[in-house]
This record gives sequence, structure tokens and C-alpha cells, in this order.
Amino acid sequence: MSQHSYPAMSAGRPVRIVMGYDRALRGFYLLVERADDADGGFLYCNLDDPALADCLGLPATLGYFVGKLRALGLPIWQSVLDAVQADRRNQVGNRDVRYDANGQVLG
Repeated sequence: MSQHSYPAMSAGRPVRIVMGYDRALRGFYLLVERADDADGGFLYCNLDDPALADCLGLPATLGYFVGKLRALGLPIWQSVLDAVQADRRNQVGNRDVRYDANGQVLG
């Protein structure tokens, strides 16, 4: 499973957006974690989204998640989308990439 994450703000609260490709299950995922929640609460989790029940929460394209991030008023970086799509094309697993708030890869 690949993982790409970056910080953002939602309604004045810090969140961490995590998306990637699950190689074993052959689908994409998206989490929006509340960064200031000690219990690790989620603003959004693909596995809890009833609209994705037919694909077990793991759609074959990123389009749905782009719409979801827009609906939540959260930034979407093309650099992240391109990297996640490349993970699918190349069947990448065990990859963890972190970005800054502007979509630039960190160190």
C-alpha cells in the first residue's frame, strides 16, 4: 500500500489528508484525519462512505476522491494525484511520501 500525506486546514482545524493505492485490494483510498484529535478522529474515511459500498470503499479511479476533497473545501495537489496514479501503474507498495501544505515533497 502506498501512502501520500499532506497537512491542510478545515474549518480552522488542522487535518492530515492521506491518500494512496492499495496494491493487494487494487483500489485507491482517502482519509482526512483530524490532526488535533488525540483519539485520531476522521473527518472522512473511504471505508465509511456508503457511496463506495459497491467497491468496498476502494474505487478504481481517483475522481470520486477529488470531488470529495473539493466538497470538503480541502486542497488537492496535482503532484500528489500524479504520484498516487503512478503507484497504481507501477503496482507500488510500502511507499510513504509526505508533502508540505503546498504539495511539495518533503526531504
